[in-house]
Amino acid sequence: MTATFSASGKGAYSEVFDNLELVRGAPAQRGLPAAEGEGRTVSERALADMVEYAAYFASFSLMVLHRGQIQLEWYRDDYSAESLTQS
Repeated sequence: MTATFSASGKGAYSEVFDNLELVRGAPAQRGLPAAEGEGRTVSERALADMVEYAAYFASFSLMVLHRGQIQLEWYRDDYSAESLTQS
């Protein structure tokens, strides 16, 4: 497989690959629990700062895990949990 990567941070990366192939993973597993409200172990201010940092650098997504729980799951406006991108 030949791949071309863009260093600009712009564009749909899933469109630059010559081939896309399904890679099967392990059987479905239970997802990580999401912390909510007072169950969060990371402050709202720290989470907001992380989102600001991710947005500034044109990140596609951000997930913050702490003590086995999802503290934050964030996607830029044109992305979602189902979006394809390079890792």
